[in-house]
Amino acid sequence: MFIFTRFEDLRREKGIKKTFLAEKLHRTPTIFQDWKAGKSKPSYEQLTIISRELGTTPEYLTGETNEKSPRDKRELSKEEIKYAFFGGDAGIMTDDDLADVQKLVQIVIERRKRSENR
Repeated sequence: MFIFTRFEDLRREKGIKKTFLAEKLHRTPTIFQDWKAGKSKPSYEQLTIISRELGTTPEYLTGETNEKSPRDKRELSKEEIKYAFFGGDAGIMTDDDLADVQKLVQIVIERRKRSENR
């Protein structure tokens, strides 16, 4: 179940306009009126896009968890990883480079888990 108030609260907190989010979904802003009225609900793909933009998870927006952004569940898109490493030259990152970065991220996550459990 999609919790519209969570969506609205996060959107306002982050200062993100509905028009921006609608563009990300390739829809008009009236989609949010339909969600609020219960006439329709977001697809999982739409939830994923919205949650990424709001810095949360689909699980938070659907009430499956009360944690806004669990550390270990946040995944960066390939484009975000490339931009983080190469900025404006993101096109030079190969698939092998990307795979190496993803392995490195997993190593860091595991190290943090171990240190938190000490």
